[in-house]
Amino acid sequence: MSSDEPFTPLEDVVTSDNTENPMAAPESPWMVLPDESEEPFYLWLINPGAGGQSGAGILKMLCKEYEKEDAAHKSGAAFSLFGEQGFGKFEPRGDLSFIWNVLDVFAEIKRPLRVVAAGGDGTVVWIVNALAKHQAMFDRLEGDASLGPTVAVQALGTGNDMSRFLRWGEGLGSASDLDLGQFLKECDKAEEFPMDRWKVTIDPAPQGTTVMQHHDE
Repeated sequence: MSSDEPFTPLEDVVTSDNTENPMAAPESPWMVLPDESEEPFYLWLINPGAGGQSGAGILKMLCKEYEKEDAAHKSGAAFSLFGEQGFGKFEPRGDLSFIWNVLDVFAEIKRPLRVVAAGGDGTVVWIVNALAKHQAMFDRLEGDASLGPTVAVQALGTGNDMSRFLRWGEGLGSASDLDLGQFLKECDKAEEFPMDRWKVTIDPAPQGTTVMQHHDE
């Protein structure tokens, strides 16, 4: 888990298309957010195809689990990173495509916000970049860093260097391997620390570099 502060320069931030009230989108099922509380809210952002489709299984399991809770006391929510329509739709904003309206809504929650990046290394970087570019999420950290968002990693599949480095483990082989209760306990015990984000561009390529380019026949 890390609480990057600040994520990125302000000129790199994108804002909601609905600047008056991002929660007022007609298709949003979250017109009323859970009550203010000191208890953390877990926002799962899941790559459904990661881990041999185990992400899809975890998404289904978590949605079913959170549906049991009443609206005022929900402890979390889970979304696919590739929503096709309605609330949670994957769409471009600025130079990055994401499920932006999910961030619009949950940036307003009056509870500590823990974002769980469920997928591989690329998924984690993508989610952190989106949080960094989102004005309201950026403002949460500027206002009170203790409210987050902080980022935890649920690695799926193999590899997962980021998860290993942050000591979240090697990754789940299947959806049935997720012990939600144990994972939340680990989040409660986790140390929060800031991480730098880097972008390296080499232009032109160094001499002697081999470049493979596709040519249409």
